Amino acid sequence: MLGVSMQAMPGVYALLLGSGVSRAASIPTGYEVTIDLIQRVAAAAGESWEPDPEAWFEARFGESPNYSLLLSHIAKRPAERAAILKAYFEPTPQDRADGIKSPTRAHRSIARLAAGGYVRVILTTNFDRLLEEALEEQAIRPVVISTPEATRGATPLQHNSCTVIKLHGDYLDPSIKNTAEELATYSRGLNRLIDRVLDEWGLVVCGWSAEWDIALRTALQRCQNHRYTTYWASRGAPGPFEQNLIGLRRAELMPIRDADTFFEDIERTVRDLAQRTATGIVTGPGTLTPQALFQDVEQLVADPQGRTRLRHLVRNQTSALVQAIADDRFPLSVPEAPVTASAIAERMEAYERLSSNAVASMSALALAGEEPEQLDLMRHMLKQLAERPLVGGVVVAVNLRLYPGLLTLYAAGLSAVAAKKYNTLWHLWATPIQEPHSSAETFAVIKLNPDAVLDGGVAQQLPSLDNPRYYAPLSEHLFKLLQEPLHDAVIAETEYDRIFDRYELLAALVNADLTRESHWPTVHIGRFGWKARNPGQFQVLSAIEGEMLSQGDEWPLFKVGAFDGELPRAQEALAKVVAIVSRLPWW
Repeated sequence: MLGVSMQAMPGVYALLLGSGVSRAASIPTGYEVTIDLIQRVAAAAGESWEPDPEAWFEARFGESPNYSLLLSHIAKRPAERAAILKAYFEPTPQDRADGIKSPTRAHRSIARLAAGGYVRVILTTNFDRLLEEALEEQAIRPVVISTPEATRGATPLQHNSCTVIKLHGDYLDPSIKNTAEELATYSRGLNRLIDRVLDEWGLVVCGWSAEWDIALRTALQRCQNHRYTTYWASRGAPGPFEQNLIGLRRAELMPIRDADTFFEDIERTVRDLAQRTATGIVTGPGTLTPQALFQDVEQLVADPQGRTRLRHLVRNQTSALVQAIADDRFPLSVPEAPVTASAIAERMEAYERLSSNAVASMSALALAGEEPEQLDLMRHMLKQLAERPLVGGVVVAVNLRLYPGLLTLYAAGLSAVAAKKYNTLWHLWATPIQEPHSSAETFAVIKLNPDAVLDGGVAQQLPSLDNPRYYAPLSEHLFKLLQEPLHDAVIAETEYDRIFDRYELLAALVNADLTRESHWPTVHIGRFGWKARNPGQFQVLSAIEGEMLSQGDEWPLFKVGAFDGELPRAQEALAKVVAIVSRLPWW
C-alpha cells in the first residue's frame, strides 16, 4: 500500500533514515567512529583503553567523549580534523573499486523517487553525504539543513523540491551529535522543524532503531497529529523503543529484507502505477506492467543477490494468476459458459489479459535464465497452470482453462528458441503434469497443445480468425498475440516469423515422438504446415532435417535428451509430421 499511497499523493510522505540505510555502503555508525577515535587518542598517549574505551576516556579526561574533544586531542587545526573524519566517510580509490562508501541501491532509488516528485523531505540521522551524492546524480541540488543555524532563515519546506534535514549534523562539522548527552536534546529551531514535518507529512521510517536518539524519539512521542500513515520498515522483530513508537503513531509495520530491496520495491510500484495512470494500461494480476516486469525479472536473473526476490516475484505472479482464473470466476456450465464464437473470443481475451504478467515473467526467465532454480520456477508456473481439476461442463470452456498455460509455454519456448537455450526448452516441454484423479503424468508439451486447448474448427469461427484459409487458426492467433510482448526477446519481424515456425515444428516433432505408441497422437501442425506446402517456403522443415544429419549427436535437442538422443527416432517423428503436412489441402 505504501507505493500506491506515494504515487497517489506525491510529496506527502517524508522519509526518516537511520544508519541501517548506509550500512550496505560500509559507512561506520557515529558510535563506531567515536570508539575508534578514543582508541587513537589512547594510542597517542601510550595507554591501553581496554576493556572499556569510554570508561578509559572519562577516567583520563574527566568528561564524556564527544567529537570536538576527541578531535582536539588528535589534531589541532580544522583542516587536520576534517581530514581525519573524511577517512571514515569518503571513499578511497580502492573503496570505489570495491564498491563501498558510495551510494547504495537504496540511496539511488530514493533519489529517483525525489526526481519524480514523490519524496521532497528527508530526515536522516546519518553524517555521510551518500544521499546528497545520489540526488546530485539525478541533477537534484537539495536544500541541506545540518546545523542549528541552518534552521533559522531556511526556505519553507513546501517551496523546496527536496530538503535533506541532517538531524545530527554533517561529518565535516565537528559539532555533530553522537554521545548520549548530545543526542538527548535538539535546538529549539530544529525541534520546531521536526515537529512541523511530523505534523504535516506522512512518515516512512527505515534503518532507525530509535534506541539511542533520545531527542528524536521524544519528538515522535510528543506529536499528537497523525494526518497521514506512518510506515515503519524493520528487519526482524522491532526493538522495545521501536515498538513503543509504532504503537503511539499507529504505524504500519513492514518487515523487510534490507533497505535496498525495500526502496527498490517502492520505486518499482510507484513507477508502474504512474505508467498505468499515464497510459490507461489494464494488465493481469500483480502490481507491475508486463514491460516493467520483464525488465525486473531480467535484472534479478543477472543479480546473484536477487534469487530470493526473483523466487518471490515469480511465485507471487503465479499464485495471483491461478486465483484470477479459478473456475468460480469463469463458469463452465450453461448459461454462463461460452458457447458462441464471440463469447469464446471474450473469454480468451480475458485469459490473455490476466496472463500478461505471467507471459512477461516466463519470457524473461527463458531468455536470461538457465540455472536450476530458474528452470524450477518456470516449471512450477507451468504445473500450476496445467494441473486443472477434472470437472464437468461445456467442453470448449473446460478445455479453455488450459489457455493461460499454453500462452506461458509458447512465450517461454519462443524466447528459449530465440536465445538458443535448448536445455531450457526441453525442461519446459518435459515438465511433468499430473493428470486429475490419476497417478499418471504427461509432459507439458503434450498437455498444453493448441489442439487440446481449442478445437481448430471452433477456432476458425473466432471473429479475429474468420479467414477460411487459416489451416491452423489458433497458431495464427498466438503468432499475432505474442509478437509485441516478445519484442524484447525477438526484435525483427522476419526473425520472429522464423523462430515461431521453428518452435512449432520442434514441438510437433517432440509430440510425434512422445506419442508414437499412442492411439491418439497429439501432433499439432502449426503455421509451418501450410508454408511447407509451398516449395518456396519449405525452409524450416528442410533446415531441421539438415541439422539432424549434419550435427548428429551434437544436435541441440539430442544433447538435452529429446528422442533419447537417437537419430532414427527423430527421423521417424519428422517423417510422421511430413506425412501429415503432405495431406493438407491446397487452397
